[in-house]
Amino acid sequence: MAAPAVAAAVLAGTAVASAVPSRPLARGAVLATGVAPGPIVVRTRADAARAVAPLRPADRRRLLALDLRVRAAVVVFRGFPSCGHEVSVVRLERAGSQLRVDFRTTVPPPGAMVCQALTTAYDAVSVPRSAVAGVTRVVLRKAG
Repeated sequence: MAAPAVAAAVLAGTAVASAVPSRPLARGAVLATGVAPGPIVVRTRADAARAVAPLRPADRRRLLALDLRVRAAVVVFRGFPSCGHEVSVVRLERAGSQLRVDFRTTVPPPGAMVCQALTTAYDAVSVPRSAVAGVTRVVLRKAG
């Protein structure tokens, strides 16, 4: 049953999506200094330099220590109106040159005391470098 679907997708010129394995690398939030950046696929030191700019110091070190010869990272950022919000990568899926990132956000619990400041939450996951080779487009999708 799966073979006809795969064949149809190939004949239609669309790539078949496959899950990309990932493991947690860094998650946190910082006070916003502007609009939250778009997602970043980290494959080079230049990518890493762009990705670490908004991160907390310990998370910067963790991402910069990643061995980019065998691993890469995907970093997702989301802006929020106050502290206490989080973003987390739920699933990564690759189809041709496109990487789809399913993410979830959480809000502070009702009645929680949080700072009233714009924040940027982030989640960085490590992936096999080969899994993101050739990715030219990243699409974010909020998981339900």
